[in-house]
Amino acid sequence: MNLIYVDQNILRYIARGEIGLTVPETGMAFAFSRVHLDEIKRGDSTEALDGIKRLKAREIEDVLDAGFEPTGDVWLRSYADPVDRLNEHLNASERYEGYDEITAEQMIRLFGADNLDNLQETPQQLQRYIERVSEVVPEPARSLLIKQANEVADQMARSIREYQSIRTPIDQTRNAFGMKSHERLRVENSDDPIEEAWKIISANLGNAQTKDQFFGKKPHDFMSTMPPMTQSARVAGTHSVLNITGLFPDKGLTKRDKASNIMSDGQHIGMASYCSVFITADERCSRKASAIYKYWNLGVQVVHAKLGEELRFY
Repeated sequence: MNLIYVDQNILRYIARGEIGLTVPETGMAFAFSRVHLDEIKRGDSTEALDGIKRLKAREIEDVLDAGFEPTGDVWLRSYADPVDRLNEHLNASERYEGYDEITAEQMIRLFGADNLDNLQETPQQLQRYIERVSEVVPEPARSLLIKQANEVADQMARSIREYQSIRTPIDQTRNAFGMKSHERLRVENSDDPIEEAWKIISANLGNAQTKDQFFGKKPHDFMSTMPPMTQSARVAGTHSVLNITGLFPDKGLTKRDKASNIMSDGQHIGMASYCSVFITADERCSRKASAIYKYWNLGVQVVHAKLGEELRFY
């Protein structure tokens, strides 16, 4: 079955009747993910639930094993009433509050935020988070999770001390990569933005890392002890790297209150990587997604939808 992943903004426009989407009765279906539910949880309009209902969209998610590590499989749930699914998600995620805040502090520091005090607390916050949420996990899986969390926390603390203790403005970082404003504009308008960007970046990095390590397709050597990541998470990581290098950058990169929405954009692109089509009303997001899928060699068609359009897939 071919899946069409719809961005949150599309679901709202569908609910209002401002964009139309039709597909054949068989062979194609609409998909959403927990990222949509998390956005609603953070206070986004519940109009998206009506959009899910109108499209009869089904939830897609990564499959994890008993040790909470990715199997490489993806599960497409049966259609369920979106209100019931949201309530189920709210109840299930109640005990897992806090992780996004840890990630946000790490992310905005990379973009040049003045948040060192908060950043230095994140390794211990991660340890406490894993200890809390793993209380329901049976042994020996729980001990393994805690051990891995401690290793990651130690690596985080070391990275903060060695590389992040001095704040680096994002323009300075981009200039160090050779990605000055005129170069970024040229690269964004090329046929293969990530390949063109790497030609510039590699000339400044030397042999410090490979292209796939830099853009997140393959792990760095220091990550060998860390749990494996899903494809969706690694694709979302590429989204973050594009923000760092200044390709189709999101606004408010150093602002904590913008961090969750920026991360959600990357997560949507990551989840849509399992699908045939990704539809969004955000032009910047659509251009960034196209560049990412080309780099990952994924045949995902990206559609930038506009208000008043009637989209048909046959």
